Amino acid sequence: FLLELVLGSSIGNVYFCRNLRYNILNTFIYIDNILEEVVMLHIAVCDDEPKIVEEVEHVILDYALKNDIGFIVYKYHDGEALLNANQKFDLIFLDIEMEIINGIETAQRIRSTDMNVPIVYITSYTDYWRRAYKVHAFEFISKPFEYSEIYNVLQDILILIQGSEVRTIS
Repeated sequence: FLLELVLGSSIGNVYFCRNLRYNILNTFIYIDNILEEVVMLHIAVCDDEPKIVEEVEHVILDYALKNDIGFIVYKYHDGEALLNANQKFDLIFLDIEMEIINGIETAQRIRSTDMNVPIVYITSYTDYWRRAYKVHAFEFISKPFEYSEIYNVLQDILILIQGSEVRTIS
């Protein structure tokens, strides 16, 4: 089930991976069979290739469906839009070669305010890996990527946030 929310100037896709019904008449959301809480991860995907953004989102959805997690995917097509989002993310997938601001400069500006958010580079330009790690990249994935590479990152992120504060729906 897909519910689109308007979040500031961005549209995020919210995925709940349990039995969810939306009652339009009463504008209530009923969530059936949820144990106690649903982990809600905020994930940004930033790439100047719309096809790549959609593919990463698809892999995230597939992973979430198989693992019963909820998340919001925020999609951006340049670093400037990501930086202007004014949103706290649990994970950022970021291309390196983009118009306006490249992914390295985007990450440097993110790091000036947030040293903790994991940044995963997905790029065709593998010669940038040293510069990518200078901004403390969490992972570096080469295009074309395998779904398992994204799965592994998502699994690592879930392990990383266990025991720390996570956004939940009660």
